[in-house]
Formats: sequence, structure tokens, C-alpha cells
Amino acid sequence: MVLEQVVVHGKEIPVVLGGIDVQGMDIKDLGEIEGLEDIESILKLNIKGNKIERFDIQGFDNLRDLHELYLTNNRIERIQGLDNLVELRWLDLAENNIRRIENLDMLVNLRYLNLGSNQIEVIENLDALENLEELDLNYNRIERITGLDRLKNLRVLELVDNRITRIEGLAALDNLKILGIGEIPIPWDVLVIDLGDFIDEYGNVDGQLAVKYCREQRI
Repeated sequence: MVLEQVVVHGKEIPVVLGGIDVQGMDIKDLGEIEGLEDIESILKLNIKGNKIERFDIQGFDNLRDLHELYLTNNRIERIQGLDNLVELRWLDLAENNIRRIENLDMLVNLRYLNLGSNQIEVIENLDALENLEELDLNYNRIERITGLDRLKNLRVLELVDNRITRIEGLAALDNLKILGIGEIPIPWDVLVIDLGDFIDEYGNVDGQLAVKYCREQRI
């Protein structure tokens, strides 16, 4: 049996269980992954730690079956070129230079989205992601919690190290289990509780407690 493989800068990379791992190989464009267009079906693509500025799957129809895409630690400034990845479940865009959440409307099957360590200021344009279960927005520039009302299946929301000063905008999240807030100053006294009983060593709060608080305060 001949194993499928791609070639990057002369190095052969095998396709393992439908996955290709080319992290840390100084790739600037998908065209540098020789033979990528010839692989019949790709379910997982790991391009972490490269030099990609713009991700575009044009000419790579075989990527439409992708379930997992890792673009962590590249040089991406704008989310684009993902419209055809309708089967995508897992998208990691952490550690880039992204300023705005946009162009995700077609990713209706997405379960996990990581946009941590970017330069995002506003939570927006997520309404189409109704199947999303985990959203990581740690280490950004977000000031308010907004734009989450349609994410009914969201279980984990990470907001550590932003510019948020109050908990709000969570009242519609019936399934929220974990809220990562770090050291956000929260007026929990309204619920007559001790914050220390609910926040763990990682700065996580019981999600249902946060939802209850937002509902009672109507915020």
C-alpha cells in the first residue's frame, strides 16, 4: 500500500488518518505544500507556526471535507477564504493579527473556535454559529460581552485578559457551563455569594451562575 504524502521545501510529509501536519515549516502560501491538491480527502490540516498572511483554499476543492483546521501563530490579519469549509468543526486562529470577527457565516457546523491572542475589540458576526460549543477569546482587547445571544449551545466561553469590567450579555446562554474571566472585577454581591466559592485557580466561574446573574440584572 502506497501512503499518500505531500512535500514541503523538499521534505516528505505523510498523510496520517486523513490528517496533514506541516507546522513550523516557513510556509507562506498553501501552494508551497506540493501535492496537496492531489490528496483525495483531508479531514485535518495543521499549519501552525508558519508565515501565512492570507488563507485561501481556491484551487483546493479537496479541502472542503476538512473537520479541523489549525492556523495558530501565523501572520493572518483578516478572516477570509473559509466559505467553502462547511464541514469544519474545529477552527484555531489564535496568535495572529486579527482585528475583527467576520466571514464565518458559512461555518454552521463549527463546534470550537479559538480567536485568542489577537487584536479583537468587539464580539460580533457569530449569529450563524448556532452549533458552537466552545469560544476562546482570551488575550484580546474586548471591552464588552455582546453578540452571543444566538449561541444557544455554547458551553465554554473564555475571556481572560481583555478589557472587560462587567459581566453582561449572557442571559440567553442556557447551556453555558464555564466562563473564563481571570481577574475581572464583578459585583457578585447582588447574588449574596462569596466569589471565592465559585472561581477556580484558572479564573473560571460557574457558567450558570453568570447566566443567572445577567438574568436577574437584566443585562
